[in-house]
Amino acid sequence: MKKIKIDSCNFCKGQGQEAIFQSYDYITNDQFCLYSCSRCHLVQTQPKPKKNIMTSRYYQNYRKIDGGRFLNPIELWINFCYSIRVKLILQLINKKGSILDVGCGRGLELRILKQKGWQVLGTEMFNRSPTLPSNRNIPIIKSDIWEISGKEKFDVITFWHSLEHLYSPNRALINAFRLLKTGGYLIIAMPNFESFESRVFKNYWFHLDVPRHLYHFSKNTLVNFVEKLGFKLQDHIDFSLEYDFYSYLQSSLNALFPSSNNILYRFFLGEKLSFRHRVILLLQSPIAILLFLFGLVLVPIFTFLYGGGTMVLTFKK
Repeated sequence: MKKIKIDSCNFCKGQGQEAIFQSYDYITNDQFCLYSCSRCHLVQTQPKPKKNIMTSRYYQNYRKIDGGRFLNPIELWINFCYSIRVKLILQLINKKGSILDVGCGRGLELRILKQKGWQVLGTEMFNRSPTLPSNRNIPIIKSDIWEISGKEKFDVITFWHSLEHLYSPNRALINAFRLLKTGGYLIIAMPNFESFESRVFKNYWFHLDVPRHLYHFSKNTLVNFVEKLGFKLQDHIDFSLEYDFYSYLQSSLNALFPSSNNILYRFFLGEKLSFRHRVILLLQSPIAILLFLFGLVLVPIFTFLYGGGTMVLTFKK
């Protein structure tokens, strides 16, 4: 990899950055390196592609024309998981409120809440989500959160696996504080870089997803920064039914078959695989079944002892 200029830390502006390991984009095979801030331990991906390159090269065909990403059975599971997200929000706000979902994708969460009488708004930057048929009648703006002006305030602001995609999470969180009502809630869900899963699998970890994940957070690093802004941590969930079993499975397969990164995931996306990749997938299938069965026992144990591969943090202003 050619020598590159390493950005200062987005959280604490520290200049001391330690290289951890290298990883590859599973789509293009482009190589990236992860650096950890010696002061606050925020981890960043380097080099960071420019936005136009990110959109055209790394988010190309990110969604299908109908808004989906996966094969139909997987889409049904995802819809169920979004209903769980909505239940979490409704437990916090027991009235018809207002919500801003940053990086809302196809707006599934917003669609459910709108049907329940909520005022909803979403932002999306890197794909065609604002114009998807599934988002009809859902207000989604193609902008960053700091570009939202005016006096409108929200009861809830959510970052569901989106903060790690942003070029400036610092700026996004500062503006979330500005846009949130006093007493409102900030919900952040993301991979946990200090999880047992991350430490074991390292560059084979499914949730690295470089370069789309520009930053990689530990719980302490994120909580320390967010609380300095004026938020207070209310709750944390160190397990995700939506992600953790699968991330363990795919990470294990990546480690066992390093030359065929995320093949099972690409199959679930409905991607047309080459003959070689179809053969590899066939060979992986019995191993994947065994790993999944072991995972039903191992993942809950690892989660209880060390925390799961993903975390959901709820803060109050």
